[in-house]
Amino acid sequence: MTRMNLLSVLRLNFGAFVPASMMIRIWCLIAAGMWAIIGIAWLMANCGINLDVKESRLWVASVAMLLIGGCWLSFTLEHLSTFAASITWLILITLLGVLSSSLFSMVGISTVFGTTGAMFAISALLGYCFNVNPGTGRQMLIMAACGMLVAVIVNSLLVSSTSVWITSLGSVVVWSFIAAHEKKALHGYARRLYSSEFSTLTHCTVLGALTIAFSAVAFFFRLILLFLGLIFGLIKAWL
Repeated sequence: MTRMNLLSVLRLNFGAFVPASMMIRIWCLIAAGMWAIIGIAWLMANCGINLDVKESRLWVASVAMLLIGGCWLSFTLEHLSTFAASITWLILITLLGVLSSSLFSMVGISTVFGTTGAMFAISALLGYCFNVNPGTGRQMLIMAACGMLVAVIVNSLLVSSTSVWITSLGSVVVWSFIAAHEKKALHGYARRLYSSEFSTLTHCTVLGALTIAFSAVAFFFRLILLFLGLIFGLIKAWL
């Protein structure tokens, strides 16, 4: 085998391996972020920090930072360094923990984020143990099915309320859909690892996690705006 052919084989093998290893790392980082949100909310509750939605400036500032940060990242995400992307990820997780603690009960936060994090963790574990790419369509369907199963088991054991049942199952469906929707973007990060552009596995992993997380945040904000628009439309029609 000539040197050129050998390099071509190594390049193809590297290209087939990197997406799987990178996707597993992204899934693990998202799972860790989900569980970190629970920890931050727990610290907020145990430290007696109760943010009133109507009065707290910190709550308003958190929402503003989330919105402004999302708009900023939509233009600059791919140009962030590994350090900047990591700091952005930590800030995002902290903001979500702060906002969640002021809006939902600790039981609800633990159930919703715990089951969603477990879904990503199980998918990453299956990918690692069976040497498969968790970012393929089939594996994402398996991930969603595992998430639904975990949500059913956890809610059944905790005898959760109807709202927690709906929210946890809905969270599994939404995060699975967003992960599938951003699959092309994630594979694009993987291709950068062996292209002429310098990049590292850690760099692309953090960027991939940020892409999925901010897509989820954007989805929920759109959902809230749609709900408010429907309410105002009904009020206007009634008046």
